[in-house]
Amino acid sequence: MLLLFKVLGYDRALARRCADPLTVAVAWRRGGEAERDDLVDALRQAAARFAVDGRRVRAVPVRWDPGSGAGPLRAAGACVAVLPDALLADAPSLGREAATLGILTVADTRAGIAAGAALALVRRGPQAAILVNVAAARAAGADLDATLFTVAERAGERSPPER
Repeated sequence: MLLLFKVLGYDRALARRCADPLTVAVAWRRGGEAERDDLVDALRQAAARFAVDGRRVRAVPVRWDPGSGAGPLRAAGACVAVLPDALLADAPSLGREAATLGILTVADTRAGIAAGAALALVRRGPQAAILVNVAAARAAGADLDATLFTVAERAGERSPPER
């Protein structure tokens, strides 16, 4: 979770997009309570020690059901939403709606980027990697500093057609 905090610090629009405390919602649905609890606990432990661009971080679980859209995320005051793998099938519509509310979506697999999440923090062997779907991040109102791309991979973008 510390990597997420670091990545969020590269968003030049963070002060405009997010209140203090910065609310990170962990979206979950019935059956995903264990994963929800692990993610919320990890975020809360990191938030007790670190801030993001001088902002305190608040982690909250947000129950999500198909058809509810991003409304529950908005009601929780979320600026960032962590989407576990159990929600990937619904990630495209949830991600689009979250983006219209200025909520940046984060996954933990490359499949999450393919499903429309703005960011993914993934494992590559013993290392962590940062994937950024630039279009999805921009749609959520993020303005990512170019310095981030010295360590992050642009993902989820279509390549220009070959000639």
